Amino acid sequence: MAGRDTVHIQAQIGVEATKGVAVPANIILPATSFQTGIRPEVSPFRPEGQKYITTAPLDREWTEASISGRPSYTDLAYLLASIMCVPDSEAVDDSDAYEHVYTLNRAAPDAIRTFSVEQGDPSAWSAGQVKAHKFNYGTVTELGLEWRRTAEPTVSGRLMGRQLQTMSQTMTAGTMLDAVPILSGDISLYLDDDLGDIGTTQLTDVSRVQWRLGNRFNPRWAINRDEASWSRHTEMPPDLTFQLLMGADAAGMSPLASMRTDSTVFIRLEAESAVEVDDGVPYSLVIDMATKVTATEEFNDDEGTYAIGWTFTATPALAGGVPCIIKLVNAITSI
Repeated sequence: MAGRDTVHIQAQIGVEATKGVAVPANIILPATSFQTGIRPEVSPFRPEGQKYITTAPLDREWTEASISGRPSYTDLAYLLASIMCVPDSEAVDDSDAYEHVYTLNRAAPDAIRTFSVEQGDPSAWSAGQVKAHKFNYGTVTELGLEWRRTAEPTVSGRLMGRQLQTMSQTMTAGTMLDAVPILSGDISLYLDDDLGDIGTTQLTDVSRVQWRLGNRFNPRWAINRDEASWSRHTEMPPDLTFQLLMGADAAGMSPLASMRTDSTVFIRLEAESAVEVDDGVPYSLVIDMATKVTATEEFNDDEGTYAIGWTFTATPALAGGVPCIIKLVNAITSI
């Protein structure tokens, strides 16, 4: 019986019209990997007077996947739609480019996309083989983006899903999105004290930037024999932060005054690719966030520069009273 060779294993996603109702997984994210695992909770029991367990019932089972890869102007469209919200999408002028705007609500629920996920070998299947597996209600619960000038940019995160199923037919190969990475050299960073000035004061000595959205969703477990896994997602208080490592000069020390006075500071990350979606319209990313300074790192040596790190935590003070707005331009028409 043929086994599964790791080199042939690929992951594909499909956007679910109804959360938890499986759809064909026909999209391949070229800059994102999913390391999938079955997560069972088993309750072994050893009765008094016995040396070995007599029963080990399965209490709960779900699927988790760690997310890794490179930040991409295309892949992020789907990852953000699952962890932030369904974006407002519209064409950029008369071009083939589309801008997707993701806005986190201050208090109201955020509508998100969920995915059907298939993972395996799409080559020919025959009876008795295990070539692929799948699960539905795939939901991104944590997402992190990091850029350094001296290391490869990274994507990290977690995805949860319902109970994993072995596929009993050939996995149909999906269509791969264009691979357009967000490079460290694409990025400019800005830090301002007033909302009206956001994007004005550029930081020129940042060596590391990290954006992270975590603690986003939990599964809801209900007593229902018709549901083999969790029934729905529940929103949690998000952990939304920017972290900057900067030279400890005047600009790098400026967040200290804001921390001491509980002032709101506004961060903009602006990325523009050398690759164009259409003539004159580059792939681009803008992350705007209103923040409070909540932590600092020890002074340290950053490849010869005396540096300090700061943590900025989101607060709802952007226009409209929201904490974070992301604008992404690519060739995807809708998510």
